[in-house]
Amino acid sequence: MADQPACAGQPRPAGDDGRLDRGGRTGSGVRHGGDVSPPLRPRDAHLAVRLAPDVPQERRRYVTGHEELVSLVDRAGREVDAAPRPVVRRDNLLHAATAVLVRDPGGRIYRHRRSLDKDWAPGMWDLAAGGVMRFGEVPQEAAGRELAEELGISGPYLQPLGSSLFEDDTTRCFEHVYEVVWDGPITHQPEEVIDGGWLRMTELARLLARPDHDVVPDTVHLLRHLARAGVSDYGTLSARSE
Repeated sequence: MADQPACAGQPRPAGDDGRLDRGGRTGSGVRHGGDVSPPLRPRDAHLAVRLAPDVPQERRRYVTGHEELVSLVDRAGREVDAAPRPVVRRDNLLHAATAVLVRDPGGRIYRHRRSLDKDWAPGMWDLAAGGVMRFGEVPQEAAGRELAEELGISGPYLQPLGSSLFEDDTTRCFEHVYEVVWDGPITHQPEEVIDGGWLRMTELARLLARPDHDVVPDTVHLLRHLARAGVSDYGTLSARSE
C-alpha cells in the first residue's frame, strides 16, 4: 500500500491537470502498492472531489421533515441537495455513496451477499461494503461507518482508489472508492449481509465472465474501471470480465 497521507481520506488540491496521487503530490498517475498506474479518467473516477458549501435550506427541494437525508450530488460529485432515502430510490436521484473493497494480505477479495431486506439489489452478491452517504457527511467517515456496520471491520487505513459514477434505470450514484487490507475477523450484520467469503482474483475474474454472476452492477462497473486503469492487480480482471 502507498504511504498514508497526512490527513487520511481527505483529498488534497489537484494540480493543473486535475490528477492527484495517493501521497497528495500532483502527477500523471495513481500510486498503488508502490507502483504508478495510469490515472483514472475524469468521467469514470474523480480523485480530488470537494463537497460544495452547505446548501441553503430554501434550495433543498426534497426535505419534508426530520427523516434521514441522503446527499444528492452533481456528476462531478459536488453536494447540491438532500433527500430522504425513499425519495432517492423512488425518483432514482443521483446521490453520493461509498464502496470499500476488502482485501486480505494474500490478495484475496471479500465477497458478501446482500440481505433480502435491502431497498436496492436485495440478495445479490457484492464485492464492496458501503452505502449511501448522509447529507453533509465526509466520504471517509461514511466509508468507515458502512464498513463497520456491514462487516464488523473497524480501524484499518482506508486507501482511496478514486471515485466511480454509475447510472442505470435502478440507481444513480457517485461512489467514493476505498480499499482496506484486513486479516481479522469479519462479522456480518444480519440486516445487511447474509453470507460471505474470500475469493482469489482469478476466481473473481471467472465469476464476472459468467452472464449469471449475480453481482451488483455498480460494483461490477467500478471493478472494470479499476481494471482498465491498471490499478494494482485489478488489471487481471479486464481480460475475462468484459
